Amino acid sequence: MYTLLRYLPRVIFPYIQYYFYPQKANLQNILQTVQTGIQSNIDELAEIQTIVIKDYITKWKTEKQRSRNGFSIAEYPTLGKIQLWCEQLVEMLWANFQYVREVERIQMSVLNSQENTAILAIHEYLIRLLSELLNCSFIIENEPPQILKLGTKFPSSVSTRLLIGNKLNVTMSNPIVTVNIIKESQAKLLPISDKVETCGQLMNNKGKLEISEGKVLLTNFKNLLLKKIDRTNNSMRSESVMEEKCCLYFNTDINIGELKLKV
Repeated sequence: MYTLLRYLPRVIFPYIQYYFYPQKANLQNILQTVQTGIQSNIDELAEIQTIVIKDYITKWKTEKQRSRNGFSIAEYPTLGKIQLWCEQLVEMLWANFQYVREVERIQMSVLNSQENTAILAIHEYLIRLLSELLNCSFIIENEPPQILKLGTKFPSSVSTRLLIGNKLNVTMSNPIVTVNIIKESQAKLLPISDKVETCGQLMNNKGKLEISEGKVLLTNFKNLLLKKIDRTNNSMRSESVMEEKCCLYFNTDINIGELKLKV
């Protein structure tokens, strides 16, 4: 995996120096070549990102959950190695995004051309890839207990980690991670709907995403406390209270350059 990322071809942009030349036809051809190179880069990056997410990050989450349930866990890469891959991916995605922005700028300011639908599609595709990588690499490293008591602090610290590290200086905007408690049924709809309605109240539920030792980008919630829980008020319910499950929902906003992405 490291070798694939290390030797992934990158778009070399010295061709753009030619925009100083008056031959706009030549410049248009050069930009088309650069655009093709960017698309090739992105296609390869997308393939590698799929491998990192499905074969490694998802595997890590699954094995961690199995270990919490008492099963022996299989060998899988450490978070340090997975973070290295995520850092390289986000750097390359961002570099190609900058190339796309430069192509757009030249087309508008030098060629006075209308919006290029092909480069616009690449622009939007890169944003989707960046958003997917951020969301999938935002993990709960130290999980809360599965049973919580009202009015009692969580017995251990809860921490979230963003596996892209601080390669793109995401801490410059001082991102804040918020954790809320929601119903399990709503948690299953989160990939489809961004609307979140809490079903209880947590105290000390905000924390700063910051760099710790070892270049790890994380948030520690050391004093989380469940103050209130809202139960469904329905006398016709046949389920017991024990069957009504809730989940902790962590979210933040990450700024990368001019992009603001929800995680």
